[in-house]
Amino acid sequence: MAGMPDPLTDLPPPSRFDPEDLNSFALGPESVEISPPFIVWAPSMKKLLQSGVLQPSLLLLSQSNVGAHLLHNLPGKRIIGSIIFPDISMVNNFVEPSPHNKECYLFAVDSDASVVLVSAQYSISPEHSSLWTKTVFKAIQPSRVLILGTIASQHFRGKLSADDPLLFVLETDEQKSEDKDQVAVAPFFPSGSLVDGVAAALITHCQIQGQKACLLMSWPDTNMSVLRLLVSAVTTLIHRAIPHTSALNFMVAREATEKRRIQSDSELYV
Repeated sequence: MAGMPDPLTDLPPPSRFDPEDLNSFALGPESVEISPPFIVWAPSMKKLLQSGVLQPSLLLLSQSNVGAHLLHNLPGKRIIGSIIFPDISMVNNFVEPSPHNKECYLFAVDSDASVVLVSAQYSISPEHSSLWTKTVFKAIQPSRVLILGTIASQHFRGKLSADDPLLFVLETDEQKSEDKDQVAVAPFFPSGSLVDGVAAALITHCQIQGQKACLLMSWPDTNMSVLRLLVSAVTTLIHRAIPHTSALNFMVAREATEKRRIQSDSELYV
C-alpha cells in the first residue's frame, strides 16, 4: 500500500536516546575489573619458600561447609597462610580461626609442609574461579590433589534429599590410570550432572596439567549427615597416596566435628 514504510529497505527511526545516554547502559572496563587474589604467608614459611613455590606431596582443597569443619577440627595442624580476595569483606569474621569466617586458610600438618590443606570459606563466583585457581597453583605445585566439593542441586540430575547423604567421585585421567586396580571410594558422578565454580576449575586445571587429582562431591552441605561417608573416602584416598603418613587423623576430626555439632544443637534448648 502506498505510503506504508518498508521494514526491509527503509532506514530505522532515530533512537529515542542520545549516544551519551546509550553509553550509560554499557559496563565500562573499570566496573567489571576485580582485584586479583593473593597469598599472605606466615613468617615461619620463609625458609620453605626460598624457591618461590611449595611442592607438597598432597594438596587438599575444601570448598564445602562440611570440609571446612573437618579441617578446623584436624589435630596437629598449623596455619601457614591465607588466600586473600580483596573484594570479599571480612567485617563480621571472628578474631580466632573459625569454619564460619569468610576467609581462606592454608594449613600444614608437619614442619616441611609436605601436606597442605586449603579451606576456602568465602563464596567465589564461577567467573572468578579460574583466577583463584591460577593463584593457588602458581604458589603451590603438589604431586597430588584432593578436592572436597559440594553438589549444587540445580546442576544435579537426580533426586536430592536432606535425609539421604550422597557422595560421588570424579578423577583425572592420571588418577584413573593409577586407581584402575583399586576399589572406588564412591560412585562416579552421574552422567548429565554438572560441576561448576571452583571445584570445576580445580579439577579441570589438574586434568589439563596431567596431575593426579580426585574430586569428592558430597550432599548435603548444610548438616553433618554426610560426614562419615566423606571421612571414610578421604582417609582411604590419603592412605593410598601417602601410605606411611600418620599426621592426618580425620577420624579424630570427625568425632570432634560431631561433638561440637551436638553441643551447638543442644544449646538451642538450654
